[in-house]
Amino acid sequence: MICIPLKGPLAITDAWRKVQFDPEVAKKAKRRQRQSDVISTRAKEKRGINLRIFKMSYRGMDKLERMSKRSGWTTQQLRIKQAILLDRIASENADHMLEGFRRNGTVPDIAKAEGIEFNSRTEVRLWEKMFGDFYIAFSKNPSVPNAKEIIKTRMWIQKYLTVPKIIHTERGRRWAKLHSVVNNLIKKNVDPEKNLIAEVKKVLNKKMDTESTRKSTITRLRALDLIVAASIYADVVKTKTEFSAPNEYERERIWNHAYSEGMSIIYPLIEKNPELIDTIRNFNSIKPTQN
Repeated sequence: MICIPLKGPLAITDAWRKVQFDPEVAKKAKRRQRQSDVISTRAKEKRGINLRIFKMSYRGMDKLERMSKRSGWTTQQLRIKQAILLDRIASENADHMLEGFRRNGTVPDIAKAEGIEFNSRTEVRLWEKMFGDFYIAFSKNPSVPNAKEIIKTRMWIQKYLTVPKIIHTERGRRWAKLHSVVNNLIKKNVDPEKNLIAEVKKVLNKKMDTESTRKSTITRLRALDLIVAASIYADVVKTKTEFSAPNEYERERIWNHAYSEGMSIIYPLIEKNPELIDTIRNFNSIKPTQN
């Protein structure tokens, strides 16, 4: 899943006049207008939650519960999968609502209603507000009896999903190679998710064992390779969507969100290796100069 690109207002062109002559196109245009009106109405409310996406959250939790019974997952495995899914759905909701605010020109009004100062970081803060509001609404949803437990697990896994400062040190060491890899992926139009999964499998299958190498060292090296792979995924996603970002803060948000998304994609491939997951989480507990 890739974060929804944020687009500006649609340009009015001669193509738009086609709706006057083609009933099918006119029908679709009216449907789009109704959707736009719904977004505009919600944009004037303090808590903007897309109901379709919100339904995805508790239906997704229920589906994972059923899969857990069939697959024999532990409660912890189930809660982590639910927390990661919820994080991605909450992000999709925030992307969708912010896009609606921008399309309808209601960002200043919403910012004022939320008590957010209107400046270059306004859209970033609005996105964070929509993201948080989704969690608040989810926690109060009677359709998910374990909602608070899932959110608690999400707080635990946040260190795994969050960009660690050490990644900048690692990327600095490999910058020339990373730059070449990213350019090559974009040039060949490679699917970033498929490439990420392939790279993770290479890292996990890579032979690092020697008599003189400690297990903890091998785990740490693998963990570093994995977060670098997620950062490459974020680079490609950002490059494909940053043309629509209005400022540097928004481009930074796109990259950070894509990194977290990449780490959630990786998780099913490493969930049976708790030492590797703990090592990645611990990267958010150390200073970037520590090696």
